[in-house]
Amino acid sequence: MLTRLIFAVAAVAFGCLLPGFCQTPQGWYVRAISNYRGSQTIYVTPALAHLISQDLCTICRANGTVTVYNPATKLYMDIPHDKFIAKWGLKVDRAHMTITKGETSTRWGLKLTKYTIVGKDSHGSPVYTDTVWTTNDIPLALNIQDVCAAVLGIPNGIGIALEMTRTYPAENLTNTFLNTVECRRAAFPQQYLQIPPGYKPTQDEGVLFMGNKGGAAAAASPRAVHR
Repeated sequence: MLTRLIFAVAAVAFGCLLPGFCQTPQGWYVRAISNYRGSQTIYVTPALAHLISQDLCTICRANGTVTVYNPATKLYMDIPHDKFIAKWGLKVDRAHMTITKGETSTRWGLKLTKYTIVGKDSHGSPVYTDTVWTTNDIPLALNIQDVCAAVLGIPNGIGIALEMTRTYPAENLTNTFLNTVECRRAAFPQQYLQIPPGYKPTQDEGVLFMGNKGGAAAAASPRAVHR
């Protein structure tokens, strides 16, 4: 019995020396599609969200730092989350919108709530309608939720969006900003939550986004394709 115990302790100790073995966080794996960024993979833990797409990747942390990195240039930039929201987030004016909470649904083992958001101009006339399905069942730091909401241009405090479409009635135009096709609990190595090896820091936004169609604004947020 003592020999077995010694071997068991030794095995755990040896395993903790292996990369990611004892540092594997429990979280969520999300795969989504949008009509402006294509396929996206998102790794989520309570303290971090790592979004990977073909032209831009972001890591939002609970400590208030957002890291943006570009696979095309192999460069990255660290930005405080409030500055990220101010620079690339979409302005949300609650005074010129109505938010209606609707039905609920269960998908991927999560409770989802439907919100209908109508954005209006200064005269109170409807400009667009968002249909958003959100959940509060995925633990995520509030400041990270704020970043996610700002990038999509929806109010914070209604949960984590897993599906979103925006319709412009006057133009008969609908954009799919987010369409989750897979969402499941997952355990992943620590390196999945970090910038891949070989990237260098930069403070030059133009250099960071070099090669991205439409430049920084198009790469960082859906602002350029709202219409």
